[in-house]
Amino acid sequence: MESTYIGLCSQRTLTLHNRTDIVSHFEWKLKSTVDEEELHRDIIKQELSDEEASSKRSLLDRCVHNPYLRDRVSILDHNFDKRKALINNERFLFYDDVFSIDPVEGELWPHSQIDVTISFQPEKAKNYSSVAYCDVTGRESRLPLRLKGEGLGPKLRFSFDSLDIQNIFVNSAHAYE
Repeated sequence: MESTYIGLCSQRTLTLHNRTDIVSHFEWKLKSTVDEEELHRDIIKQELSDEEASSKRSLLDRCVHNPYLRDRVSILDHNFDKRKALINNERFLFYDDVFSIDPVEGELWPHSQIDVTISFQPEKAKNYSSVAYCDVTGRESRLPLRLKGEGLGPKLRFSFDSLDIQNIFVNSAHAYE
């Protein structure tokens, strides 16, 4: 991507071509393989289980002093069950704080093409890099797209080198343009 100032956005367009006789579905993913996605899902599930156990322990400890809190255990269970269902259904589509891809998924008809827009919006003056993986039906492996960009800070220059403001006294106000 082009070097971009903080707070501004630069874009590039790439074109996906379908040179086959069948409709292809594409998705931009965070991980390079299904196995990596499952490993990531397992890590998130373990963290959620640890959080659930800690929350239940804390709530049950408070139930000793206040028996009315026991009703909240079922609410807590329900909330964690909903979060577990979300994790199980997570598709791990590409997401990044500074890079975005639009559309992130779609259908590509036979002998046609689609333009995909990649946006870069830096938050700090530094170099950024990320990888998105294009998962296309019919392909054995995902296609990597390496995204790199440089965030530029403000460039400021005074119109003069120095300004002689003479003697300054406490509690006196001065304005210069």
